[in-house]
Amino acid sequence: MKRAILLSAATCAVLSLPTVALSSILDEVTLANTPKEGSTFTKTLVSELNMELVDMDLRVLVNGEEQDVGANDIEVKITSSDSFTMSESILGMDGDRITGVSRKYEELASAQGQDFTGPDGESQSDDKEKESLLEGKTITFKWDADDDSWGAAWGEDEDGDAELLEDLEADSSLGWLLPGNPIEVGGSWELGVDEFNRTMDPFGKLHWEEKDPEQELFNEAFEEGLEVSEFTATLKSVEDGVATITFVVEAATSFEMTPELGDEAPENFEMSNSFEFGFELEGTLTWNMEAHHAIALSIEGDVIREDTMEQSGSGEMEFEVTQIQSFEGTYSLELTIE
Repeated sequence: MKRAILLSAATCAVLSLPTVALSSILDEVTLANTPKEGSTFTKTLVSELNMELVDMDLRVLVNGEEQDVGANDIEVKITSSDSFTMSESILGMDGDRITGVSRKYEELASAQGQDFTGPDGESQSDDKEKESLLEGKTITFKWDADDDSWGAAWGEDEDGDAELLEDLEADSSLGWLLPGNPIEVGGSWELGVDEFNRTMDPFGKLHWEEKDPEQELFNEAFEEGLEVSEFTATLKSVEDGVATITFVVEAATSFEMTPELGDEAPENFEMSNSFEFGFELEGTLTWNMEAHHAIALSIEGDVIREDTMEQSGSGEMEFEVTQIQSFEGTYSLELTIE
């Protein structure tokens, strides 16, 4: 202490820089995704999407003259929900990489619904529930360092269609949300489209029993058009061995889909559909600093959607129809790991 007091002001100024740097290093923490080999987890994911029609514009032109289509007083509500439970075991680790995973698809439930109320007040509902061909099955995943990819195989004493092993996500650890380097509490880092897609769909394709080719094309176009303007994560705190990370997301996608017209379609008839989605989401991830794995993830926020349908044709008369439907709603996702 006496020696410190005797140091000149100039010497103190020189020494202050490395002291600050050392203090910064000491305040940094490392978030690792390195669960112990043999660890077992139960993962439960619940997500909900609720949207309703807030505006609709319908314009009809016949031979260039706009037609009176009357009031568009209708109500439309769209809902979607998922509930998944998985049992996972870590079969292998190589440094900071998970190299082997066994996953049993315990329960897989998905439902979609649409409620329509017309101008006359009459209501119609279209509700669908889906079942997965993977439910009750066990699949093992092994990392191939040479190919830099995961391989999938049926679990012991199980067999099934090889197609069901395709497009699965082996790593559902949420480790992609962590920073790549040590970071101070309060520090932030940027994430992108790949991390957004994996976060919203951490288990990959779940092979529903009833295939819907149109829906699959819709999903592919949705992902291809996806852009993330902001995906910022921040280490908010580290307390009692638990790190809390918050993040904000702004994302959007837009794409077109031209339906196939059958032979019964009138000559010179054209039809196209375009879709736009926007997301403003906030989330929280908690991480076990001692066991080095995720504890829970929660996401919630606002979603907007705009569907545009255009039709045109010519023959005895020329016509153009443009319908724009605007939806607003909310999305939430909860993933717990025990």
